[in-house]
Amino acid sequence: MAGGGSRSFADFRRGEGTLRYLGMILIFAAAFGISRALTRATGKRLAEAEGFLALLTFMKGELTRYARPVNEWSRLFSDGALEESGFLPHLRAHGDLSAAYAASASALGEEEKKLLTSLFSTFGRGYREEELASLTATSAALSEIVGRCREETPKNERVVRTLTAAAALALVILLL
Repeated sequence: MAGGGSRSFADFRRGEGTLRYLGMILIFAAAFGISRALTRATGKRLAEAEGFLALLTFMKGELTRYARPVNEWSRLFSDGALEESGFLPHLRAHGDLSAAYAASASALGEEEKKLLTSLFSTFGRGYREEELASLTATSAALSEIVGRCREETPKNERVVRTLTAAAALALVILLL
């Protein structure tokens, strides 16, 4: 009976080691998942900012050449990030830039949101020259923000990956 008891204890110890390794794997998997989610969010912000910059450029061209209403030219423009956020589908359905922007699930930062909210709330109420000047100014400011985002995004992604990996490693060391 004593031999059976020690074998049971050895099995328990072996199982405990397996659980530890399983726990370590789960910790690293969770860290990887968190890292991916956070880096995806920063990438989404950059993609949306670039999409809105492309939209502003498109709007300037449409206003300069054709002077079509929003309902018509909104069907001609396409961008994956703006489609995903819900901005373009809402714009196509209702034709109101301000309402479409308010209804979208935007991942933009506060600076970009203020710029676009200001532009979209007044767009279509002035003369063509005023609208073009407003589009040009907003486009220049957004272009500067996009440039900074392009520089910061890879750095931020590396920091996030490093910190989550370091936190996972520290947790694993504590569990050992």
